[in-house]
Amino acid sequence: MSDAEIESRVLKLQEFLNRLERVSTFSREEFMSDFMISDTALRNFQIAIEALTDIANYVLKRRGFAVPETRAGVFERLCDEGLLDGRWREKLVKMARFRNLLVYEYVAIDLSRVYEFLQSEVQFMATVAASLTEHISGNVGGACDS
Repeated sequence: MSDAEIESRVLKLQEFLNRLERVSTFSREEFMSDFMISDTALRNFQIAIEALTDIANYVLKRRGFAVPETRAGVFERLCDEGLLDGRWREKLVKMARFRNLLVYEYVAIDLSRVYEFLQSEVQFMATVAASLTEHISGNVGGACDS
């Protein structure tokens, strides 16, 4: 993936996170009763997590690390190598598994849990994106705290 392609993904990721932020302002009742609101959240979560994974893969490759086969493994590797805060490991793995639930186990989606994730994790995803982007722009030379 070229630098231009990754920059495009970073910009799109910001767009998806902004959409999720807007959707998070709806009440639980509105979210649960309006499929356009919940579907917007579902699709934007899926794409945002995929974009985060693409960016994470790019960071690993750029640093010369092998890229794991799973999304969860990618985030674990970033934490292991000190490129993301090790305290984020569990949340990152949960995020990767959440994406897999959206894609592969869609019949088991519990909108109540999606709403909770929407309320609690969008800002975390933005923080992870900012950290990864620093690695791309070269502003981070060393390891993050673990």
